[in-house]
Amino acid sequence: NTDMPRAVDQISVSLPPIFEGGSLSFSYTHVEEADGASSQLVSASYSQQVTNRISAYASAFANIEDSRNFGVFAGLSM
Repeated sequence: NTDMPRAVDQISVSLPPIFEGGSLSFSYTHVEEADGASSQLVSASYSQQVTNRISAYASAFANIEDSRNFGVFAGLSM
């Protein structure tokens, strides 16, 4: 679908670090397509400085309206 969404509502919250060098955030996004279809996405992310040169991160997301639409990923950044 190449049409622009009719509406996009989003809220994001970042929390103070649990551990020094860490970052935790949550978000909710509601998208209503021009054809009336909609999605409600929730996500959470955490990143942590491991050393001066390495950070670790993990994120997860899910579509509240379609339990088959979800994902998790993690990695290291150098």
